[in-house]
Amino acid sequence: MTEHLVDPSTIPAYKQKWFWFIMSPLILVIIACCITVTIAVSNRDDVVIGDYYKEGLLLNEKKSQQELAAKLGLRGQLTFDAELAEVVLRLQATSASEPLPSSMTLKMSHPAFSDRDATITMKKIAGADSLSFIYSAEYLGEWNNRWYWHLEPAAQATGGWQLKGEIDFSQSNSVDIQG
Repeated sequence: MTEHLVDPSTIPAYKQKWFWFIMSPLILVIIACCITVTIAVSNRDDVVIGDYYKEGLLLNEKKSQQELAAKLGLRGQLTFDAELAEVVLRLQATSASEPLPSSMTLKMSHPAFSDRDATITMKKIAGADSLSFIYSAEYLGEWNNRWYWHLEPAAQATGGWQLKGEIDFSQSNSVDIQG
């Protein structure tokens, strides 16, 4: 009986088990990298602001605007009614140094998706005096989970006041605001 021994150096590399034992993890890593890069490019993060320097400069101005709101003694309640598709703001001021405006701008920002952000102009619907008003606006958007809100007079000049905070719609549809 004659045995035919085959010289391993004459067998092609792809037919040897050691070749696949060494190359298969490397091939899997390359495939995983391609998938990761595809996911990263197609799902860009909207949270990061492009102009860091400008936002940094505005930080001090925003702080002084919030301090002005506290000085005016602004307080109230912001309510979102999904059934009526309405946003209602009840706002009071304890100081008469600056009268409340006839319209307000409410900016709603989603923490993760900038395409869901909204700017709502609220009009005065009632007010007993210049220190207590009720504002209302229609909004057909969908409110769920956590959102950031930013409230300021609609015709705001430089140095006006602002209020801001956050609301979690999974817990409540209204938020108490205070300057």
